[in-house]
Amino acid sequence: MASPGNQNRGDRGSTWLALVRTLIIQIVVLLALAAAISHYLDWSSDANWAEFIAAGQTSGLAPSHPRSQPVQPAKGQAPCRRGD
Repeated sequence: MASPGNQNRGDRGSTWLALVRTLIIQIVVLLALAAAISHYLDWSSDANWAEFIAAGQTSGLAPSHPRSQPVQPAKGQAPCRRGD
């Protein structure tokens, strides 16, 4: 019967190899996730900028005087007159 110490000596090389392989896989997965997140942020930023520009172009159809409705005075205040 072999002692447990003898069995571990033969498996040390494969244990280290498995550890290195696992670390490499984890690094590759993390790099892939970082690239995917970076690509998504870049894409969403471009999409939001295009939506912002499109919204700004359609606002040109709005009336030139945004205060077409009279402003209501605050409760308890007299309405302001233009000459005041």
